[in-house]
Amino acid sequence: MPIITVVFGLLLSFLTIFVWVYNGRIESFSVFIPTFVGVPLILLGLFSLLKPALRKHLMHAAVTLGLLGALAALGRGIPQILKVLRQETVDWLPVSMVWAMVILCVTYVFLCIESFISARKARQAAEAQGTASDTKSAGS
Repeated sequence: MPIITVVFGLLLSFLTIFVWVYNGRIESFSVFIPTFVGVPLILLGLFSLLKPALRKHLMHAAVTLGLLGALAALGRGIPQILKVLRQETVDWLPVSMVWAMVILCVTYVFLCIESFISARKARQAAEAQGTASDTKSAGS
């Protein structure tokens, strides 16, 4: 999961770089919002690789950050979609950027949840296996 965290952090950061290069200038400070989520994700992923004992805590912090990023992007994206539905004029670059951030963050959160569930099942299976072998050795 740490590698996936770094990858999603890089994707969010590259989203800002893409918009900056595509637009040729920075019109608003809000263009950096994906980077404000991406860089901490990169750091959390790297730290969890360096400190395996803290991996569980760091990955929970990372998924929380991903969820907050998704909620923040949705908060900006829903009004933009409502403008589109009302056939008002919108600047498509920010709309696309916000929804790309929503998709990236939501995908990341779902991957984390799936990873957490499989890790818990594996841990429970290992504990059950250990209990079964302890019972067998006690009976011998």
